[in-house]
Amino acid sequence: MEYENKREAMRRRRRNKIMQQLARSAVKILAVFLAGFIAGSLVTGSRIRKEQAVSRSQTGTTVSDKVISAGEDEMVQSAPSSWVVVIDPGHGGIDPGSLESEPYEKDINLEMAQKLQDILEEEGIRVIMTRTGDESLSLADRSNTANNANADLLISIHQNSYDSSDVSGIEFIYNPYKDEGGDESEELAQILEAAVSADSSMKVRGTIANDDLKVLRTTETAAVLIEAGYLTNPSELNKLLSDSYQEKLMGYVADGIMEYLEEYC
Repeated sequence: MEYENKREAMRRRRRNKIMQQLARSAVKILAVFLAGFIAGSLVTGSRIRKEQAVSRSQTGTTVSDKVISAGEDEMVQSAPSSWVVVIDPGHGGIDPGSLESEPYEKDINLEMAQKLQDILEEEGIRVIMTRTGDESLSLADRSNTANNANADLLISIHQNSYDSSDVSGIEFIYNPYKDEGGDESEELAQILEAAVSADSSMKVRGTIANDDLKVLRTTETAAVLIEAGYLTNPSELNKLLSDSYQEKLMGYVADGIMEYLEEYC
């Protein structure tokens, strides 16, 4: 219940912010139009009135129609659907990822990615998946998907493993050293960490800077790889296999993504 209340509160804040932005845009457009109209009227008032009368009789278009049309165009540009997020379910096809569980890591990654996709699309975000089934992809394929789409960010979803079964927790890995998107990646990782950590029941290990991972290095925008948990920890494995836990975790990730988009894109 607490989780649902938080999600609804986030949605209300986003709706209010978008409506405020649209209202400001409409006011600016109206002010600019009226200023131009008045200035033009002072110079060639009679001619303009005559031409407007002829134009209205021919097209049925009024001044208010033009203002509304311009406002609608501005609103479309301000709408969150202009944001593009690429979600990369790690591994796939002949690459199963970690074999510490059944289903394999590649399958858990896809399940989580699809849940994140559903949540973001409900918020009006355009989502592109690097894979939608059990497909084999190169690392270049994954980053190229984001680069070719001119995406605002990329999220790659993975599961972790370790020699000791005692280790658990969520990690957010980013590359701050690359020429394009390094600073943005660090900011995105920190926002995602904060969004998930807001729920004290979520075990978060923190953010990790890493310049070895090709997907992060070659993606020319903000990119974060999420290690959602350790398959080698029995308690955490049970959570990672749970639809309700996956939905909850991806909900917080979506909150972080929305916060980043609203702030930086």
